[in-house]
Amino acid sequence: MDNEQARELLNKYNSGQCTETEKALIEKSFFTFNEQSVEISQEKLKALKKQVSKKLPISKSRSLKVVITISTAAAVIAFAIYMFNPQPENNINRSLRIAEQIFPKGNTALITLSNGKTIELDQHHNELNISDSGLSYSDGKKIKMNSLVESQTISTPKGGEYKIVLSDGTKVWLNAATVLQ
Repeated sequence: MDNEQARELLNKYNSGQCTETEKALIEKSFFTFNEQSVEISQEKLKALKKQVSKKLPISKSRSLKVVITISTAAAVIAFAIYMFNPQPENNINRSLRIAEQIFPKGNTALITLSNGKTIELDQHHNELNISDSGLSYSDGKKIKMNSLVESQTISTPKGGEYKIVLSDGTKVWLNAATVLQ
């Protein structure tokens, strides 16, 4: 039997189309071949290995690809969490900022005239008297205004406070960003 006939017989055996006689012949040849030892020289063995390695596809390790993919995904998630979460603020800096915002400003007030001009009231005086003759502090010191104005707005900053006595004797205390017109 030559190689071509043997190949046809093996194809029939694999597809299940061979007769019982052909099946027995193939199985007998297999077991006989298995018992024989075949000697191959080192050069032929190397040549066969090269030939087989050329025909086999070279594939990278699947586990390495999985590790790289998972590592990349973890890095992207960690970066996204870092970028989109607000950074913890230093408690001392935050406390200082809050204290600056609500720290008392003392006896300060600002008068805004109808022409847009502003006059800062003296911090050493804590009371302002408003009368028909003009504006003055509680000790009688007059506040100079260049011209007669129709309306005035008195305001205090955040944390500030100021006492005002109106022309009819009414006392008004302005505090914490209050405006009196």
